[in-house]
Amino acid sequence: MTDSLTQSSEVIKETQKLDRLEEAAAVPLVTIKTVFPFRFFPCVISLDREKLTITDYFFFSSMQVENFLMDDVVSIALTQNWFFASLTFLTALPAARKISASYFWYDQAHYFRRIFQGMRIAKKEKIDVTKISDAELIKKLEEIGSSAAYDV
Repeated sequence: MTDSLTQSSEVIKETQKLDRLEEAAAVPLVTIKTVFPFRFFPCVISLDREKLTITDYFFFSSMQVENFLMDDVVSIALTQNWFFASLTFLTALPAARKISASYFWYDQAHYFRRIFQGMRIAKKEKIDVTKISDAELIKKLEEIGSSAAYDV
């Protein structure tokens, strides 16, 4: 009898975890898009609590969507000029790979990088970000990501 109660409570806990993950992945924390007309078909990069999504449009209604778990992204690099910035992501799995996108607004790219760095640090410290509200999480991640110890 106790085994069935234990199993039942474990199933409920796991179902609650899945529900939290589903809610967390439903809405991105931050999304940036390349600038038209410098990039005619846009590249959209978004970050939610668990993954990075890069959507690259090639032509009308043709696109490539790539998702990377936060643990699989090794680093993010930002290259800037007066108005624009490029973001480059280095992934570890399934094989080391470099993904770049250019012509983001300078300030949006910096903001994205700070949030991304904050999320990587939070994940490294094993903080459960699914239990924190969006507004509070974004504020904390930006503070962590822009700290002098981690800023470029």
